[in-house]
Amino acid sequence: VAQAAVLLISLSHAGAAHGHAGLPRAVPIALGAAELVAALLFLVPRTVRPGGALLIAVLAAAAAAELALGQLPPPSFVVYAAAIAAVMVGARREVRA
Repeated sequence: VAQAAVLLISLSHAGAAHGHAGLPRAVPIALGAAELVAALLFLVPRTVRPGGALLIAVLAAAAAAELALGQLPPPSFVVYAAAIAAVMVGARREVRA
């Protein structure tokens, strides 16, 4: 959550910083805002699943942005998505129990 907030604030002040050169300024700001909202939802037990789905969507959008710039997305995106999915499955099991 803190990382998304810091990125969002720095982008709103610095423009095309943090290696996002080549993208319209609104793209990284929108991704940062969506990531912040998703992370906050992911922290609340009742909204873990929607927050996780939104986090995975943000990762997919970030990967698409990297590909649009001619770069490969970081392999860590796959690890993040798998970890998010595992937490979502665990949350579903807790709801059923």
